[in-house]
Amino acid sequence: MIAKIGVLSFLLFATVFGFLQFSSTELPWWMPEPTKAEERFFLPSANGKQTVIHRPYYSLALKENGASPCWAAYELRADRFGKPAKGQAAGEGDWVQAPLALPGDLGFARLSKKDTEIPENQVWQRTGNFQRMWSVLARQLRRWSIEEGMLYQTSGPWWKQNTGAVRPDRPDGYFRVAVDLNGPDFRGIGFLLENEGPIESLGNRVVSIDSIENLTGIDFFAELMLDSLEALIEGEYCPEDWTWSEQ
Repeated sequence: MIAKIGVLSFLLFATVFGFLQFSSTELPWWMPEPTKAEERFFLPSANGKQTVIHRPYYSLALKENGASPCWAAYELRADRFGKPAKGQAAGEGDWVQAPLALPGDLGFARLSKKDTEIPENQVWQRTGNFQRMWSVLARQLRRWSIEEGMLYQTSGPWWKQNTGAVRPDRPDGYFRVAVDLNGPDFRGIGFLLENEGPIESLGNRVVSIDSIENLTGIDFFAELMLDSLEALIEGEYCPEDWTWSEQ
């Protein structure tokens, strides 16, 4: 009996100690070393009106009021994948709160999955068609990252002209942009999904990264590539260059 209590006490201590370490960005020894904040050259350019916070495996940019994120950026790698979130999120009508940095992308361990549940990472999304499309897109990007080794990705909300002032926490949709720099051919791709859009092929939602920059005012991957390569990758989009497993 004493031995059992001792083991349980040790496990409880290890769990609490590991969580405290993770919360302070000091990772337990058994978790893979993340990219240091100062070496995350894949992040969008800094904006003086935003506050960027760095979590162990992803970074977030918060609006001036700190109410919701403008973007979440991270490396999409198979060794960090976990199970997608389950269960009913907090909601209002047909809107629910959901994580922007996805547990399916980063939840390889209990602590890293829990880190996607912080309030700063929560955004409002429409239920139904949008969330189904968003899940399909997430699966497709994970498949590509497995095939290529790694993708750099950024996701976030977008608004049509003038609607952002009326519904600052209820965007018209969400974007995801990703680049593959593993060669032999460097390439990039962007997706625009509407909160009230129909279910359709992902290929119909492909756009250039430049077009999403023009829509959102966010400068993606500015420090990741030479300007000439950035202009080429972000200005073009060729769905046929990618192998589609999710439609």
